[in-house]
Amino acid sequence: MTPVTLTLGGVVFADFEIPDSINSGGEHMLAVHKFPGGGRVIDALGPDDADIRWSGRFRGSDAEERALLLDHMRRQGAQVLLAYSLHRYQVVIREFTANFQFGGLEIPYSLACAVVLDETQALASAAVGFVESLASDLVGATGLSGVIGDSTINAAVGGVATAFGNYQAGVPNTTNALAAGAAVAEGPLLAALQTSITGAQSVTRGVIDTTNSSINTQPAPSGGSPSAMAGAVSSSASAFGQLGNLYQLSALLGRMGVNTANKGS
Repeated sequence: MTPVTLTLGGVVFADFEIPDSINSGGEHMLAVHKFPGGGRVIDALGPDDADIRWSGRFRGSDAEERALLLDHMRRQGAQVLLAYSLHRYQVVIREFTANFQFGGLEIPYSLACAVVLDETQALASAAVGFVESLASDLVGATGLSGVIGDSTINAAVGGVATAFGNYQAGVPNTTNALAAGAAVAEGPLLAALQTSITGAQSVTRGVIDTTNSSINTQPAPSGGSPSAMAGAVSSSASAFGQLGNLYQLSALLGRMGVNTANKGS
């Protein structure tokens, strides 16, 4: 098992300074409105994270200096980063106590940190939001490619769907958003997704150029024949309708590309 690194501000804990366990979680603030007959309405007001507490022992020749440093951080009341394993919090040290022991180089200590921001949950929410946004745009792109009916576009959008499916399978962010933010495979999967989106954009731009060229070079109806004129108008209307779908698809792919690039940066 890989050793867990515990850091608080500029202090890196080691050996007996690291506790066996650290609490996490908290409550959700609720406003409970009770009515005659037992009815009630509950308003959810948001999370209320519990203080994070642990204790350990400083040992060695620098034990007192490290204890004094943490007490100095407590007195400053500044916001600092607490990080261990997959957890990241912005915290303020609410309590720090240390028991100096005469005749020895061991100083037992205890800490309590008030949570300002749970960065782990913020990252998880961002991961879920990315997947939901991309999934929504992919549904729209797939529907447009079906209406457009161009085989090269269908294949390109299908490639995007496959790459997105691979990303979801390798980074299970809906059921485990935290794993999505930390998965080792996310980088290559995002790169493959970005490549597929870029390819679909290129194909779509090519079809847009071809359609525009077809509209611009379409011959005018000759002889004033009503049937010829009707055919020309119908053909132009069809081409312009197709062009509208192509531009919508291009916009969706563009947004997907930007979101994927931002997720990978």
